[in-house]
Amino acid sequence: MSRTLRRALIALTAVVLVLATTAGGAWWYVNRQIAEIPRFADGPLPSGAAVGSTPAPLDLPLPADGAPQSYVVVSVGSHGMTEAEGRKVGINVAYREGDGMTDIIMNVLVDPSTHKASILSIPRDTWVPACGCKINALLKTQGPKALTDEVTRRTGVPVNHLMSVNFGAFADLTDAIGGVSVYSDRPLRDTHSELSIPAAGCVHFDGVTALKWVRSRYTQTLVDGQWVSDPSASDFGRIRRQHAFLAAVAQKVLTPSLVWKAPAYLKVAQRNLQLDERLTASNLIALAQAFQGSGGKGLEMLSLPSTIGTVGDQSVVFTDTYSATGVLARWRVAGGAGDAEDERVAASASPTPTATASAEPRSSSSARGQASPGAVPRSSAPTTPAEMKDGEPC
Repeated sequence: MSRTLRRALIALTAVVLVLATTAGGAWWYVNRQIAEIPRFADGPLPSGAAVGSTPAPLDLPLPADGAPQSYVVVSVGSHGMTEAEGRKVGINVAYREGDGMTDIIMNVLVDPSTHKASILSIPRDTWVPACGCKINALLKTQGPKALTDEVTRRTGVPVNHLMSVNFGAFADLTDAIGGVSVYSDRPLRDTHSELSIPAAGCVHFDGVTALKWVRSRYTQTLVDGQWVSDPSASDFGRIRRQHAFLAAVAQKVLTPSLVWKAPAYLKVAQRNLQLDERLTASNLIALAQAFQGSGGKGLEMLSLPSTIGTVGDQSVVFTDTYSATGVLARWRVAGGAGDAEDERVAASASPTPTATASAEPRSSSSARGQASPGAVPRSSAPTTPAEMKDGEPC
């Protein structure tokens, strides 16, 4: 079979699958399965209670028809996981007590007119003076509305939808797409999470290994035969790894071979996700299409500029409001929510904002080939390992 014919058949298969999904019976099935995913209540997660057990729904504003949509996506750690599930992904559930703390906080803007998305990561240790706590405690202590309100206050864009994912879903969904491959320009390890990348090169991650990589906080690298602390051993380093992981995933979602696995994805979602009451199958498809449409290339991934500090005996980060102006404008414009002033500010801002440079000094031995802290590296596909950048899909 010729390459042209093979590609044509693959394209035809994709079209048929999409049409089948949107046809009456299959579309009813998808909606029915998504409707069974637990929903958020407007209050704190009750200790020991089932996810979504509080009856009052979370009320978030809906955008106008055709307007960009703002999604907050969070990881809630071990909440809802059994001890066996925790052991699988290297989490001591008994120690964490299913704490409901948000390890990952991302605000995703989706522009339905372009099928493009932009992502803003908010460091989990960001200090919130109004509650006297870090932003990662808001969901647990004050409820989902407090979290979405705080994100809205910092970004200037009302949050329309909220989605939480626990570590079990992260691992299962990564395995469901066949894992991802990412280039590492140096050896890495973390004795706490049991991460082990013994040499530089293209690394294929299954679900558990990917989780160890994106969560690593005690990251070390090999220098002159000695394992020393790596500059990425921080929340800022974790954000860069999370962005790199998403870029790799974006290259694989909604491919013909993966669409066949949709029922398996839905079962994973029912076990491990939680959504706001108004988040529908159409929303999830639009979100996936935005990632697929970017192919990991045009996906704008930024982090809220921050500096490290302390409050009492707590190590926290403070938003750098001066630097945040340009980054937020760039994020809003890329997600279709920017106005004329945002476009002016974004056009004059640095193309690679050093969002966390002041908070994370980097050694010259490990900085080679890495992107600035504000954005994930993007370039045309490299042809040799020497041309690859750290964190690029490979």
